[in-house]
Order: sequence, then C-alpha cells, then structure tokens
Amino acid sequence: MAGSKPLPSFSLGVKAVLVFLLVLPILGFPQDKTTRSALSPSHRIQFIELLQEASNATSEGDFEKALDLSSQALSVAQKAQYEEGKLDSLVQQGFLYWNLGRMKESSDAFARALPIAERLQVSDKQEVCSISLEIYDL
Repeated sequence: MAGSKPLPSFSLGVKAVLVFLLVLPILGFPQDKTTRSALSPSHRIQFIELLQEASNATSEGDFEKALDLSSQALSVAQKAQYEEGKLDSLVQQGFLYWNLGRMKESSDAFARALPIAERLQVSDKQEVCSISLEIYDL
C-alpha cells in the first residue's frame, strides 16, 4: 500500500523469538543446583532420568515420545511436590506441544508454568512463558 511503512523490527523480533522457541528445547533446560522441596533420592533420579530421556527423544525428533516422558516426569514431580521439576516439565511440554503444532495445549502448558516460575522467581522461565503466551495470543 502507498504510504504504509513495513515493520522490519517487528518482523525481525518475531523471527528471533520463534528461533529461540524452536532451538531452546533442543539445547535442553538448565537445572538449578538447589531444590526448594525435600525430594527423595529415588524421586530425584527418576525425575532426572525421565526428563533426560525426553530431551534425547526431542533431539531425535520423536516429539510424541518426548511428550510422554515429560508427562511422566511431571507426574513424579507432582507426587514429590517438587516445584522446580513441575516447572521444568511444563516448560518442556509447552515446547513439545509447540513442535507438534498443538498450539492450544502449548499455551496451556506455558500458562500452568508461569505462576510456578513467578513463585520460584526463575526469571528466564518467566520470560519464556510470557513470550510464548504473547505469541499464542497474536
């Protein structure tokens, strides 16, 4: 249209966020060295193994398998009342749903993760959840 200016910075910003959202699940999620709940060693091992297997499946492109493993990890974290584990699992699930094109479920996972990230004051995951929810609302 005559007189309208393209929005290159907006377009570039959206592209950068999409690249960030698609690359982050492949790189994995940082784990804090401290826990905010008393997690038994057996639950901790089970949780870490499930989340790592989910990450491996993601790297292999098997998002359905990764989603199943991440759901199992979330279940372990919920039973153990391991808030950081819930957060990690929900963020991972948000990205997995995104990669599967299941945007509503992705948004739901990020919406569940955001209050946990805020409560635990994990700023990088607060930002990821917030940005993902903003993109969904576009």
